Amino acid sequence: MYKVDDTVQDLSQFITLDNIEVYFSEGIAIITWDAVSGAALYEIYKNGELVGTSNITSYTDIGLSKKMEYVYIVKAYGDLGSVSIESDSSTTLSMLATTISTDLTLVVDAVYGDLYLNGGTLDLNGHVLTINGNLTQYNGILEINNGILNVTGDYKIQSSSALSCPGILQMTETADKVVVGGSFLTDSRIDHSQYLTSGVLEVRGNFTQRSSYSDISASSNFNASGTHKVLLSGPSVQVIVFADYNCSKFNTLIITKPLDTGYTFNYKPVWNTLVEDESSFDNAYTIIIESEISRAFDFTGDIDFFKFIPLVSGLYSIETTGSTDTVEELYNYDYTLLATNDDLVDLNAKIIYYLDADQTYFTKIWNYNNYDTGTYGFKVVPQYDDNLQSRAIEAGDSLTGIIDCPGDIDIFEFTPTETKEYAIESDSNIDLTGKLYNNSNQIGFDDDSGIDYNFKLIQSLEAGETYQISISGFYKKDTGAYSLYITPYVTEQYGSLLSDSLTEIVEEPINDGISWRSIIAYAEENFDWLKSDWVGREILIAWLFGGDGRLDSLPKQTITDDDGIEVTLPVWDIYTTPAYGKDSANLYWGPYMMKSYKLTNGNPIENSRGLKEILLQEFNDIEMGSIKNISITENIAIENGEQIIGHQYLHGTNAKVGGFKITGTASKESNGKVIAKMHFEWNDVIDPNFQYDTDSLKVQIAQEIPGSSFQNYIAKIAWDHIVIMNTDEPSLWEFWKERSSWPFAE
Repeated sequence: MYKVDDTVQDLSQFITLDNIEVYFSEGIAIITWDAVSGAALYEIYKNGELVGTSNITSYTDIGLSKKMEYVYIVKAYGDLGSVSIESDSSTTLSMLATTISTDLTLVVDAVYGDLYLNGGTLDLNGHVLTINGNLTQYNGILEINNGILNVTGDYKIQSSSALSCPGILQMTETADKVVVGGSFLTDSRIDHSQYLTSGVLEVRGNFTQRSSYSDISASSNFNASGTHKVLLSGPSVQVIVFADYNCSKFNTLIITKPLDTGYTFNYKPVWNTLVEDESSFDNAYTIIIESEISRAFDFTGDIDFFKFIPLVSGLYSIETTGSTDTVEELYNYDYTLLATNDDLVDLNAKIIYYLDADQTYFTKIWNYNNYDTGTYGFKVVPQYDDNLQSRAIEAGDSLTGIIDCPGDIDIFEFTPTETKEYAIESDSNIDLTGKLYNNSNQIGFDDDSGIDYNFKLIQSLEAGETYQISISGFYKKDTGAYSLYITPYVTEQYGSLLSDSLTEIVEEPINDGISWRSIIAYAEENFDWLKSDWVGREILIAWLFGGDGRLDSLPKQTITDDDGIEVTLPVWDIYTTPAYGKDSANLYWGPYMMKSYKLTNGNPIENSRGLKEILLQEFNDIEMGSIKNISITENIAIENGEQIIGHQYLHGTNAKVGGFKITGTASKESNGKVIAKMHFEWNDVIDPNFQYDTDSLKVQIAQEIPGSSFQNYIAKIAWDHIVIMNTDEPSLWEFWKERSSWPFAE
C-alpha cells in the first residue's frame, strides 16, 4: 500500500495477475493475456464496462486519466458462441505529471512524468523510480534507500521562485544510485554533510551548487563525505559551478573525459579524491604483460577497460583474480570482440587466446552482479603449452594430444601433397571444437559434426599450402586426451540408405524393425548432404511417416498446387495443436526461428525483406504517444540449402497457405520508444522440390525405409514476442533499463 495525495491505492497487483498483464506508459495501457484454445474473439472490460474486442491476445486502451485505478477483465468467445470463464482482473494506476506533498513509500517500481516534490518523505525503499521528464524538489526528503532514481531531464532542488528551499536528497546506503540525464542544481538551505555519505550520483548535464540563502548550512548543501561518489558522464563539455567551494565539494569525483578539455570548473579542486574513469576504450588503462594490478569497481555498474601490447606472438591467459564475480571481454585494435568469459576458474574470468606481437588489445571487465562493488586483480601472462609449437601431421596419420588445462588450445600443421577434399576430425570423450586456418585466416570451423561431440571438418585444400588446425574444448573447463585424424574425403555415391550395417544399429524398432533415429544417425555419418538439426528432423519425420495416420487428426486445408490440381493437406499448427508438437509457450520453435540471420536482416538475393526493416517501417509511422494495430502479410525467404536443417527446409513461405503473417499492437512513447506485443506466423507447404536432386533422392530413400508412408502437409510455425525498439539504447551499465529486443537487439 502507499498513499498519494491522501488517496490510498493498493498496488500489490500493479504488474501481473496470473494470465493477464498490463503494460502502462503515459496514459496508455497495453493488456495482454494467454491464448485460449479455440477462441475466435476476446472482449475486454474496464471497470466492469466493455471497452473493446480483439482477435489477438492483446488490446491497447488509451486516454487514461492521472491518479485513477483501472481494473481489466478479459472474456474469450468461441466460434459457436461459447464463453470462457472471466480472466483474473488486473489493476493499473495511471500516473502522469504529479505533485507529491505527503509521505510516500514505494512498494513497486514506479514511472512518472514531470514530478514535483513539495513535502513529506519520498522513500524509494529499494525500488526503481523513473521520471520521464524533470524532477523539481521544493521541499521534503527524497530518500534513495537502496533504490535507483532515474531522471531523464533535469533535477533541481530549489523553490518555485528559483530560490533556496528546504529540500533534502538523502543518499546514505551503498546501493543508492541517482542518474540525471540532464543537469543537476541544488539551492537547498540544508547542510547535506550527513545526507550525502554513500552511493553514486551520476550527472550527464551541467552541475550547479549555489546558496541564495545566507547561512552556513545553506553553503554546505553539497558537502559530500564518507564513500559518496559523483560521476560526470556527459558526452560533451560539462560546466561545474560551486558557488560555495569553501563549504561544499565532491567527496569522490569520477570523470569520463579529460579533466582540462571535458569539463569547465569555476574553481578547482572541488573534490577530496579524483578518479579518471576507465570505462571506455579511449580511457583504457595500459598494463604491462606478466604484471598483476589491483583494481576496484567503484560504483554499481562500473566498467573497467585495459590496454596491452604483446611483444611476442603466442598463447596468452587474460585473467582476473580475487573473490569478486567478474566477466571479461577481449577486443582487438579496431574494437572487434574476440572472446568473452565468465567464471572459468571459481568466480574469476579467464580467456586463453593466441595474440599477435606488436598489436594492441583491449580487455573490458565488469562485475557480474551489477549492483555490487568490490576489488579484483588483473593480469595478462604467456601460456607455455606443450602443444603450442605446431605439430606436423600428414594425411592418413593420427596424432594424440591433451587438453591439459582449462582453456588449453592445441595447434597442428598440415601440408597436403594433393589438392582434394579432406576430412579433419577428432576422437575424444570431451566436447571438442576445431578451427582451420590458412595464413592466419580462419577458413573453417566445426563443433559436433563428428561422432558424439567431436568435430569433423570437410574442406577442399590446395597441395603445397600449409594449414593450421586449432583444437580446444567447447566447455573451457574441460580437460582430457584426444586423437586427431586427417583422411582424404571420398563423397559417397547417392543410393539406398538401407544396407546390411543399418540393421546392426537399430535401437528403437518401428514396424519392420527399423528405427528412424537410427536411419538419421546413419545418414548423417555417411552423407554430408543429410546433416540435420532438431527442427529439420522434426519436419522430416512428420513428412516421412505422416501417411501412417499420425497426421489424420489434424485440421485439413484445400489448396491448388503448382500443377493446378486441388489437394487437401493436413495442417500441422505447432502453436495450437496439442496432439502433435504444441509450442504456444514459445519454448522451442519461436527462439529457433528468431536465430535466423536472414529472417532478421533480410535476403537481398531473393528480394526478401527482414523483420527489422518491416517493423521499423511500421514503427516509424506511429505518432508519439499513440498506438497502432499492425497486420502484415509478406513472403519471406531465409536460408537455402539441401541439408535436413530447419532454416533450409523452411527456405520460403508459401503465399497459398498464408505466407508470413505479423499481427499485434504497438505503442510509441513520447521519447520514441516502441513497445509492441506481436504474433508471428510462418506458413509453408512441406513437400519435395524435384528440381533438387537431393529431394528426389530423399523421396527414393523414403520409399525404401520399412514403415515409411510419406505425406505432404502444411506447417504453421507461430510464436509471440514482445518487441522493444529504443531510439537511444541504454548503456551496458544501465542494467535497470529495458534494452531493445529481437529483431532490433544488437
